[in-house]
Amino acid sequence: MFVILLNMKKQLNIKIPENVSVNISPNNIEIKGKLGQLNLNKKEQFNCELDIQKNILVCSFIKDTYLIKKQLSYLTKQYVQFITNLRTNLKGVSNGFFIELKLVGVGYRFLSYKENVLVMKVGFCNNISFKVPEEITIFLESPTQITLFSINYLLVKQTAASLRSFRRPDAYKGKGFQYLSEVLVLKEVKKNG
Repeated sequence: MFVILLNMKKQLNIKIPENVSVNISPNNIEIKGKLGQLNLNKKEQFNCELDIQKNILVCSFIKDTYLIKKQLSYLTKQYVQFITNLRTNLKGVSNGFFIELKLVGVGYRFLSYKENVLVMKVGFCNNISFKVPEEITIFLESPTQITLFSINYLLVKQTAASLRSFRRPDAYKGKGFQYLSEVLVLKEVKKNG
C-alpha cells in the first residue's frame, strides 16, 4: 500500500453571473437565479468561499490527511466533477440549456404534448407515450422537431438520451431520433450484381 501525506490548497476562482446568488453550507451549495434554484452537494474536503467584492466563488481542494494513492486519485476526480457541476449549475440558473431533436423517417412524428406526456409515432404499430420530468419544458417546433429546455444540464441530457433510446438513428437511412446539429455518416447499401 502506498500512503502519502499531503497538505495542499489549490485555489480556483469561479465567476458568478449577474443576478445569481450563492448560499454555502457545510455539505451543500444553493444556487438561485432568474430561471430557478439548484442545489449541489459537496464533500468536506471541498472548500468554497464567497468573495462578494469580486463576485467570485473561491474553491479549493484540501488534502490534509493520510491518503492511499487510489483514494487521492478518486477524490481528485470527484473534485474535478464537482467544479464542472458547479460551473454548469451557475450557467443553468442564469441561461438554461436547450437540446434540439428531430425525427427522420417516413411517418415519424410527434403527435401531442399534454400534461408532461409526449406522444409520438416512431415506426411501431402503437404510438409511444413518454413521461417528461417536471423540470423539463418541451417546445414542439414542428411535427418532426422538438426543443427540450431545463436549468438542469444533466437532466436535459438524460431526457434527450431516453428519447433517442426509442429509435436510434439507423446506420443506412438515418431513420430515428437525431440531434439537430448531429452529422451522421451513413453506410452504403450492398448491391447484388
